[in-house]
Amino acid sequence: MKIFHISDLHIGKSIYGLSMLDNGDQSFWAEKFFDVCDSEKPDALLISGDIYDRSNPSAEAMTFFDGFLKELSNKNIKTFIIAGNHDSGERLEYASSFLEADGIFISGVLNKELKHFKLFDEYGCVNFFLLPYIFPSYASSVFSDENIKTYTDAVKAVLSFQDIDFSERNIILSHQNVVSAGKTNIRGGSETMVGGIGEVDSSVFEKFDYAALGHIHAGYPVGKNYIRYSGTPLCYHFDETKQPQKGLVEIILKNKGTEPEIKVIPVTPLHRMHCYSGSLTDIQNELVSNSGYSNEYVQVELTNSRITPDIRASIDNIFSARSSLVLDVFSSKSILSSGKISSSEFHGTEKSVEEMFASFYKSRFDAEPDEKDTALINFVSELARNDDEITDNTSDKLINYLNSFGGKN
Repeated sequence: MKIFHISDLHIGKSIYGLSMLDNGDQSFWAEKFFDVCDSEKPDALLISGDIYDRSNPSAEAMTFFDGFLKELSNKNIKTFIIAGNHDSGERLEYASSFLEADGIFISGVLNKELKHFKLFDEYGCVNFFLLPYIFPSYASSVFSDENIKTYTDAVKAVLSFQDIDFSERNIILSHQNVVSAGKTNIRGGSETMVGGIGEVDSSVFEKFDYAALGHIHAGYPVGKNYIRYSGTPLCYHFDETKQPQKGLVEIILKNKGTEPEIKVIPVTPLHRMHCYSGSLTDIQNELVSNSGYSNEYVQVELTNSRITPDIRASIDNIFSARSSLVLDVFSSKSILSSGKISSSEFHGTEKSVEEMFASFYKSRFDAEPDEKDTALINFVSELARNDDEITDNTSDKLINYLNSFGGKN
């Protein structure tokens, strides 16, 4: 069985005020993705969460995804989808029972029994288990178990309840912060974490034949080669230019007990994201020596001067001549009035919520956050991503989390 794995589409994503949907980046990627589908002919597609960039997506984002699903159905590609932390599970699950008739299988909200489905090939049955994004507190409520305190506890509780025949081939979709032996691998982008909150140990998935992970924007295996993040289809942050090449993951699943064959298939973006650093002369020389650098989204760091209106105009002119768009310009030479923090720490709006909280903490207290403060920063940041607005439910989550520390300090 040939299976594609993608995740973190973030349909409707904007970077520096530019909509990746309106500017054609996401539709261009979809066209190239379907070209790969036509040539490779996968039997199934796994989409491991964060379909949309917001829990209340725009009409344009929903229309785009509707067309995406229709094309998958037309190509007879069975598609399995879970909700991520950016999605509203309830909205994503709407009409899911009708979509199943078209080969689209969606799980947005955790129940005791995971949604699971079967496909067959010449080697027999493959079971697909759909585990949407979960908080420990929610899992504790679903299973009426106050001992569920950590994210690993939560996933273990869910999986231990399932009736899984591990003599058959089993695939699980999950959208969590999965680590191996407590070690974080590649980070960067809007899902960066500064601490260890939310971690799920990869060992909980080792009995599966493939674990299709979402949430982290880089693509890489965790612990075992078959426990894997696909990463985002496009760069959604300049930090992500430092990650391995973006692409979809192709899995060839053969008979039980055989390691799946796994490879990454690159999908060319409409605009490459590129970071330039140096003096204005250095940057001009880099462009001269690389004539193919064009049609890019650009970040520029000037290392030898501050940004003046004339310099900014020169930068824009240099890149517009190559049909590139400058999204971010900053100078590492500039210093804020406090004398403690360079402007490069605050130059853009694309830092993760955790990074911004941590930078503010450092500027306020002239110290790094300790373990407890880091955990609190991460938890509140997670709430900020999951809740479009602060509600009583948000407050309840925060109070429950603070109480789990054993006090009200």
